[in-house]
Amino acid sequence: MFDYAKKCIEQIYPSATVVGKQIAGYTGCFDIYVNGKNGTLVHSKNNGDGGLRVQNVGLVMQKIKSIVEK
Repeated sequence: MFDYAKKCIEQIYPSATVVGKQIAGYTGCFDIYVNGKNGTLVHSKNNGDGGLRVQNVGLVMQKIKSIVEK
């Protein structure tokens, strides 16, 4: 799941360095950091459903855009 999210983000924002940290492999939960492993935490999913909620995807992408365009 993270690899797919990373590819999508890097296609939209080629200058972004996207790093992920898996929280729980059995649920597919992960954190997304933009601009390195010590970069800004964009999304952290801890409730175990294994994916971005549809209503949150826009907010996640807005935050990524604001980081990349700094």
